[in-house]
Amino acid sequence: MRKKGELFIESDNRIRLVGLHDTGDDSWINDATVKMSTHSAYPAVSEVQKLSLTEVPSGGTFTLKYGDQTSGAIAYNASAATVLAALEALSNLAVGEVSCSGGPLPVSDIYITFIGNLKTKTPEALIADGTNLTNDTSCSVDETVKGVVAVNEVQRITITGTPTGGDFTIEYDGQVTAAILYNADIAAIKTALELLSNIDQVACTGGPLPGTPINIEFQTTLAAKDVELMIADGSGLTGGTSPDAAITQETQGVAAVNEKQTITLTDSTTPSGGTFTLQFGSYTSEPIAYNATAAVVKEALEFLPTIDDNDITATGGPVPTTDIVVEFVGSHAAEDVALLVIDDTNLTFASADAVLVEETAASAILNTGNITLSYIPDSNGDYEGIIPDDAPFVDGTDYYVVITATKSSLVLVTVLPWRARYHGTPYVDV
Repeated sequence: MRKKGELFIESDNRIRLVGLHDTGDDSWINDATVKMSTHSAYPAVSEVQKLSLTEVPSGGTFTLKYGDQTSGAIAYNASAATVLAALEALSNLAVGEVSCSGGPLPVSDIYITFIGNLKTKTPEALIADGTNLTNDTSCSVDETVKGVVAVNEVQRITITGTPTGGDFTIEYDGQVTAAILYNADIAAIKTALELLSNIDQVACTGGPLPGTPINIEFQTTLAAKDVELMIADGSGLTGGTSPDAAITQETQGVAAVNEKQTITLTDSTTPSGGTFTLQFGSYTSEPIAYNATAAVVKEALEFLPTIDDNDITATGGPVPTTDIVVEFVGSHAAEDVALLVIDDTNLTFASADAVLVEETAASAILNTGNITLSYIPDSNGDYEGIIPDDAPFVDGTDYYVVITATKSSLVLVTVLPWRARYHGTPYVDV
């Protein structure tokens, strides 16, 4: 049964559009031309193929093949312009038939669009060969925090001008000692300072004054700190030649810092299996799985003779997707320890490759030429046209009709919303 909106492509080289127009001025249809498309988009949608490099290669080259032609070697970090130049050098791709955007490789994909003479055709799929690409499969342990041994601040008091009498005072953080005799020994200095409420303990060496300076080491609550410099007031000293008292910093206080080392299995390529070991000093751990948790790494290291239980903590992980941080504590706290050595020989890695996928399928305009429509008398609005003998229709494929016509000086381009199959048999109105 005839049905408005059907398209028949018949074996006698005629297309028949059922019920295209029923009433009114049909002259514009008589002047129309028709093309056949495999897609509802018009003008044609260009084919886009996406080029990606897997496993983030760090070197090497790849090639692209179109038809029977293969490009020269293309660097792993090529730009879109470099890929375009390689394709345009092929004898079966002319300048202006492809364009490239995106990139550079390997971190950003490159999109290859078929344009120009290939815009209205379905081009062949490009084939990529990444055999000669290389990727960095090295793993690493890095010292992210250097271990530092705690150091107590040491300040020195010196008496100048050879006084023969009198006294001086010492101020620390707003508090001032009682008068200290010009010839004080270490015991007198220690007592005077520890009577201050903001200094609980110091150790003094050297002396006695005024002939020999005295060193003051800050301990307990002020240990391992960069302590504020004390101030000496020698205005009470007498005799000698312009006597005075001065305090200098001999050793800056430094807080203890625990060593931290970071284990990384994914510098650029992620391992997919196997094991690794860690060496500390002259001892090497048992094999550790490529996807180990922080707890597994901690246990493997604590089996070593030089690392006792609770000598380390391990956080982060699991590898290989997340780094593991090892902090040295316990007997190794505040120590600049030797760097762990990783052996990744038995890890397995995927090889880098070049991959092409169809990002956008082409909507080709078939090479039928322009088909002129003519009205079929007494057909209730049917029109027909003659197509070339070599029109590339495929039985069972859906086709769209693209009508271009002029009406009232306007150019109309319409893609009929109908979709019909190639029938291959003459149309019969029943």
